[in-house]
Amino acid sequence: MADQNKRNLTRIDFHSRIEIFLRNKKIAETKTENLSIKGVLVKSSELKKGDACRVVVNLSGNRETPRLEVDGVVVRVNEPDEAAIFFQKMDLETFNHLKNIISMNDGDPDKIQQEFLDHIKARLV
Repeated sequence: MADQNKRNLTRIDFHSRIEIFLRNKKIAETKTENLSIKGVLVKSSELKKGDACRVVVNLSGNRETPRLEVDGVVVRVNEPDEAAIFFQKMDLETFNHLKNIISMNDGDPDKIQQEFLDHIKARLV
């Protein structure tokens, strides 16, 4: 996790509703600002650096549609109300959804595919 704050992966503007849970209790329902394979920037004043959390990103307004569910940790809090959450754990389906969202919004799917492969290799070492 030493490189968790490096921004060497594509980050896209992504605005969606997100729910944030600490110790299985929902503490916030807010909006995402941007998204990468490693994390998300959210609007929130409830989070503190070091908070372990679970985030649920809803991909549309309907709660029945696909959602990204990821375990993470708050790595940075910006004043007045932004928090950066580093993704620590997600299932394969969530990883694929995340890859597809970033690929569709970036416009260079080959570059994104290589970033994802490099990310996976780095996590296996």
